[in-house]
Amino acid sequence: MTVIMAAIMLLMTATPAFAANDTELYISDKLTLSLYSKETVKNAYFSNTSYIAYLGKGKVSVKSSNPKVATAKAKSQMLEVVAKKPGKTTITVKKGSKSYRCKLTVAKYASPVSSIKIGKTTISGKKFNKNAYIYQKYSKYAGKKVAINVKAKKGWKLLELSYGQRNWKKAKNIKNGSTVRVKGGAGFGVLACMQNTATQQIEFVIVLYK
Repeated sequence: MTVIMAAIMLLMTATPAFAANDTELYISDKLTLSLYSKETVKNAYFSNTSYIAYLGKGKVSVKSSNPKVATAKAKSQMLEVVAKKPGKTTITVKKGSKSYRCKLTVAKYASPVSSIKIGKTTISGKKFNKNAYIYQKYSKYAGKKVAINVKAKKGWKLLELSYGQRNWKKAKNIKNGSTVRVKGGAGFGVLACMQNTATQQIEFVIVLYK
């Protein structure tokens, strides 16, 4: 789920670089990706793999100038990038007679929220310092209507807020401050998609109920 959502958000916020007669290839010329901790990526909702561009049909070559920072390859007509460690690299894509370059920065994950308030419970952003998710007891909230409020840290903004039932088999986007009913059993969750206003870096934080 996270990889798909990240790909959508990155493609939406990317600045396309393409020739007038080559509308199949879209790639941002500058991008910052988050590097989540090993503990965070043990959770199925998170990954350090992102799909940052649609390459279209036809033969392409892909290269990362610093594979120790991030590797890159073409996969299913998408540009797959795997963040390895903080740093900078340039991703070069060649298709036909044209070349496209993306200056990629990999930044270590840092909590993008000041707090998340769900009902009467306020969760400090510090709870997300090490991992991008935390657990809450479902039984404490089951059947209750709760307002969800996300407060971004300075330099960050909330892009999208959603909640899901049964491990996101059923999900819905909501406005910040909306009231929802906690139901569906363990697997209920609240997800905030955040963006750094300076670097456009995307991060996700999730509150999971079990």
